[in-house]
Amino acid sequence: YGSAHSPLKYTFYYARRGIGHLCDKLLQECKEAGCKVELNWELESATVRDGKAYSITSAGGDVQKGFDVLVNTVPITTLNSALDRDDLNTDLRFRSMVFCYLDVPVPELDNFHWIYFPEAEYSFQRITDFSHFNADMTKEGHTGLCAEIACFEEDELWSMDDAQIVEKTIKELLASGLLKSAEGIKG
Repeated sequence: YGSAHSPLKYTFYYARRGIGHLCDKLLQECKEAGCKVELNWELESATVRDGKAYSITSAGGDVQKGFDVLVNTVPITTLNSALDRDDLNTDLRFRSMVFCYLDVPVPELDNFHWIYFPEAEYSFQRITDFSHFNADMTKEGHTGLCAEIACFEEDELWSMDDAQIVEKTIKELLASGLLKSAEGIKG
């Protein structure tokens, strides 16, 4: 991908059973390499010294120290409020994500697997077309679409029911020109 004209620009490889399979394989490799992996561990506080994680404390009072490397996967807002520092931005807010999945009775919608929508008239910011990922991800003659909708919990969209979100997403996809018809689409 060294230039806009790279011969690999239109080549895309994806894990046969989806991103979850990739994560499972990464976890397995980490454990085999001797990494300690803690799942479902609720972060209460974290201490940083000289720019490195010194200790973390769980909501249950469990304290962990002595890391070679600490990999954080909690939302940045959670980490920010757990750190014992005065120089952090306290205005960070967690923005939720609504995923609207559609089964569309066409083999593919476009040449691209991800399409971004920066325009304010669309509630979604990105569409994923699963027909480009793998034969195991969609049924024959259909594509699966995922509309990614970022919103705050106080936004109107957050309190819509699934049917309303599906209807709104289909209407906006029709307006964008990406969908040509709503016939046969299931959400």
